[in-house]
Amino acid sequence: MCVYSGPANDRQKAVVQAFMHAWSAYKKYAWGHDELKPITKFWQEWMGVGLTIVDSIDTMYIMGLNDGIYACIFCHLAVYILVCRLNKRLGCCSCLLVAFVS
Repeated sequence: MCVYSGPANDRQKAVVQAFMHAWSAYKKYAWGHDELKPITKFWQEWMGVGLTIVDSIDTMYIMGLNDGIYACIFCHLAVYILVCRLNKRLGCCSCLLVAFVS
């Protein structure tokens, strides 16, 4: 098993810094939405479920940014439940919610 202990060289540090720069802007201007339009600093929806959050979880895991992972999971779960309630499809969401809480 390989345990990641953080960036080991300048190139890796630059990649983590670039990710954190983009992630900070997303959190500030588009948290919970699908994507951030960086020039206008406005968010855009495609599916309405926080796709950037879902997409970033594995990147954070690989980079060892574990603190951000939990915020992503809880936010995404809240958005998913809200979308289900707005669509009046609680039947399709209840199984996921029960599985997550159990």
